[in-house]
Amino acid sequence: MLGAMSAPVLTDARFADVDFMDSPSWDASMPERMRALREHDQVVWSDATRAWLIAKYDDVSAISRNQEVFTSDRGVRRSTSGVKIGLIDEPEPRHGELRRLLQRGFTPRMVAKLEDVFQRLVDEHVDGVIEAGRCDFVADFAVPLPLILIAEMIGIRPEDRQRLHAWSDALVAADGNLDRPEIMERAMVALVEYAEYATEIIEAR
Repeated sequence: MLGAMSAPVLTDARFADVDFMDSPSWDASMPERMRALREHDQVVWSDATRAWLIAKYDDVSAISRNQEVFTSDRGVRRSTSGVKIGLIDEPEPRHGELRRLLQRGFTPRMVAKLEDVFQRLVDEHVDGVIEAGRCDFVADFAVPLPLILIAEMIGIRPEDRQRLHAWSDALVAADGNLDRPEIMERAMVALVEYAEYATEIIEAR
């Protein structure tokens, strides 16, 4: 979440009603919107999004490195709850400490053990996309492939991968939406279902 700062309010009619954190907003017109933001209003407040929009790489990079002014300690989405949903919400130095612990599971030796399995999963997925005869890179690769590989690593059964996807989406959507009961209810159901599923896997192992 950004610290206190002064910047123009987003008034351009092309953006006024656009919620940049709502996936349906990311349609074919979004590239032009992002281009206009970078060219004219690099840092603006969006009422529809309820967040600051930072559109240029250099600005994003500078913000991510300035822990004294900007912090993720209160969440990385439009939330003032202070509830953390994962590693990405942890500020430094805690973020770095946890990241270094996780990196132990991704050493060359550990990755080599998964290489054959991952290669098979990727090949199967690519073959399926080829057979379909069409490709949307985000929908067909960027979203499902990481999900499939993570599911394999933590022991999710192949037939339950879509359930993992649904649980993840529901939980992430809850951050910043404490005032929307329907979203919070879905998140609570997802949390309970995933906890029960994970417990079953852990006990089986």
